[in-house]
Amino acid sequence: MNRTEGDSITDYYIEFDEIKNCHYQQVNGKALGRFEHESLVNTSSLNITSSMFEIDATIYHYLTSETVTLRSKSSDKSVIIKFPGFTYLGLWSTPAAPYICIEPWYGVDDYIHFNGDLMEEDRVEIIDSDEQFSCEYRIQIG
Repeated sequence: MNRTEGDSITDYYIEFDEIKNCHYQQVNGKALGRFEHESLVNTSSLNITSSMFEIDATIYHYLTSETVTLRSKSSDKSVIIKFPGFTYLGLWSTPAAPYICIEPWYGVDDYIHFNGDLMEEDRVEIIDSDEQFSCEYRIQIG
């Protein structure tokens, strides 16, 4: 979606298709923080703020939503992402960037100070050697 001249990232918000409290964690550099933060309390929309990505990505989990929409506050432009079955939703940007990344994920970074074996990690998809895994998401620009 092309931004309107003069818009900033704070002129947009993300709308979830379900109203349900969920949790997020911050990626701190290259690892996932251990602390969970409650979000979307009794609301389905998340305002984009200029400080939202100062540390790094925000990872949402325990979502019941399978669709999110990035909406402009000043026009009817939108980007709809449908991600049925995905476990996580990553939101990230870089400071002062004119964009936001919305990424459905099935796994996430290790926790800070995790030095165990991959098989001990609780946030990865494990399949047998004779199995296949496939998934898809859809993006609609409106």
